[in-house]
Amino acid sequence: MKKVYQNGISENVRLRHYVMSLLYQSGTESVRLPTASQLAEEFGIARSTVLLALRQLREEGYVVGKRGSGVFTNPLAGLLPLHNRKLVGLLLNGGDNFYYSKSKWQGIAELGNAITEAGWNLRPLFNINLESTENLGEWLKRQALSAVIMLHTDSRCAFRAMETVPVILIGHQRDHSAPSIRFSYNNALIQLRKELRFQRPAFLGKQRWAVENNFVPFWNGPRIPLSRKAGGPAPGEIDFKRRLGRYLQEERPDVLFCETEIANELWQTLQELEQDIPVVNWCPLPDGVEFHGYYFQEPYREAGRKAVEMLGELFSEGTVRSGNPELPVALVRR
Repeated sequence: MKKVYQNGISENVRLRHYVMSLLYQSGTESVRLPTASQLAEEFGIARSTVLLALRQLREEGYVVGKRGSGVFTNPLAGLLPLHNRKLVGLLLNGGDNFYYSKSKWQGIAELGNAITEAGWNLRPLFNINLESTENLGEWLKRQALSAVIMLHTDSRCAFRAMETVPVILIGHQRDHSAPSIRFSYNNALIQLRKELRFQRPAFLGKQRWAVENNFVPFWNGPRIPLSRKAGGPAPGEIDFKRRLGRYLQEERPDVLFCETEIANELWQTLQELEQDIPVVNWCPLPDGVEFHGYYFQEPYREAGRKAVEMLGELFSEGTVRSGNPELPVALVRR
């Protein structure tokens, strides 16, 4: 079993990525690798692990050994046709998602398509945790990245990364210290309120972040008690049906906002309770999931086009001239 090391990546893969980055950066030049002992010390792994990884890379043709001189990258290994292209990293949240919902995968796919259609190469930054990486700058230097697109990532992580590589933030963030494309929920929420005329919104599940960033700036009604910003009973809990019924009786909400993971069970339980309360999910649900209500569709395709435009300015001029656009989120009834 491979030992899992820093950022949740196996030692072998970390070393492999290091060599691939050298290959990508060096082009036609053959670069000498540090010795096995030096690599073991730098990566904090056993020398035997390094030797095993180098042997595999040698068998695949990515490195060559020269007697008396050491181990070198092999420019003829097959990365050369791609070398002159920019390498753009794509990070979702902090990089440590255990799974991807329909909405998150839509974002990854649309942004990935836009980047590669522009003629650049995409480097997904998955199965890591950049937000908790201590030596973030050093780690990024090894990745041969020309820029990083961060989707729904904490801006503090972006600011740390900006010291090493250009960053474009995409999502709900309200801080424009970095070049950013912000998703605005304001028009969609205004439309929702016109249709439903709600006065007592309630939020079920772990929604504090979404509520604080998307709902509170829009809301001009009665102050929402903190307990109603993100709380109440959640599907999956013991005796959820009874607890939800009591919660509805006590709080008397006229609309329920929820997260994707609980939308289906919440809607079904409301039917069993014969409660005709509209349900609003923050993200799209798979077509096969039974749900009647509203959801928000984030503009990933347009974000991809804007991101390519901003990256083009960064690569050609070293700065973004087009400002920080806000893209409207769509309200969809299902």
